[in-house]
Amino acid sequence: MSQGGDPFIPIAAPVLSARELEYITEAVRTSWVSSAGPFLRDFEAQFASAIGVARAETVCNGTAGLQVILHAIGVGPGDEVIVPSETFVSTAAAVVYCHATPVFADILADAWTIDTADVMNRLTPRTKAVIPVDLFGLCADVPGLRRALADRGRGDVFLLEDAAEAFGATLNGVSAGALGDAGVFSFYGNKTITTGEGGMVVTADAALADRVRFLKNHGMSATRRYYHPELGFNFRMTNLQAAIGLAQLASASDLVARKRHIHARYRAALCRERGVRLQIVPSGHQPAPWLTRSSTRR
Repeated sequence: MSQGGDPFIPIAAPVLSARELEYITEAVRTSWVSSAGPFLRDFEAQFASAIGVARAETVCNGTAGLQVILHAIGVGPGDEVIVPSETFVSTAAAVVYCHATPVFADILADAWTIDTADVMNRLTPRTKAVIPVDLFGLCADVPGLRRALADRGRGDVFLLEDAAEAFGATLNGVSAGALGDAGVFSFYGNKTITTGEGGMVVTADAALADRVRFLKNHGMSATRRYYHPELGFNFRMTNLQAAIGLAQLASASDLVARKRHIHARYRAALCRERGVRLQIVPSGHQPAPWLTRSSTRR
């Protein structure tokens, strides 16, 4: 493939197999192609099990997942949400969608994830949540952030883990996405596992998961069809997308292992031989590199 006559190498490409085709064909054959169907239920259940959380709720993309969680916990005008200064725009955009104010905290110089000390400097009485980002497949120190907030007497601050880039990563044996009060994954086409577009909200809080399910489905009552007691969102995933996701999940360990192998080759070729600085891996971390990025510093 080329672009403008020069060789074009994408930063990532989906790995699809006969299983994905089989599952999609089944969804089409049975006419379950919209926002209901057995692949959705199975994908949510198996994803929750893989991450080690009680509940997982599919959403149309990772950005929507961040927004619906913030809305579910009551983030709105006058509230502040602390986000890292190094992240994709979605992290801050989700805050703005809720008419709240994103407050940017510094990142650690070597790990590139949010700096807990700077988060503490930026806390105000209006701080409603912090969104630590598991950047490039390396978990942020969410447990350390939780301890620091508790020590400051701010255990009320919600920790929303943006794990969009970190499927398969762990910190001290706990999966990315399960470190905060809730976590959000992206399944965009360049992520480790994909549904084309799509995302997943994960949490141990059943009441929060129920509220996300309610809000993502137009705020429709679970007991009275087409009754909408409050304004919701159309943030649902389709059964077709879930069919791809379920097939991807079956190959997930191999996909993560392949990403780690590629990253190790980059480290060997660039760090040891050419002195390029890459993201460090602190003790206790097992990253799942989504892509490999170097620092501009030597």
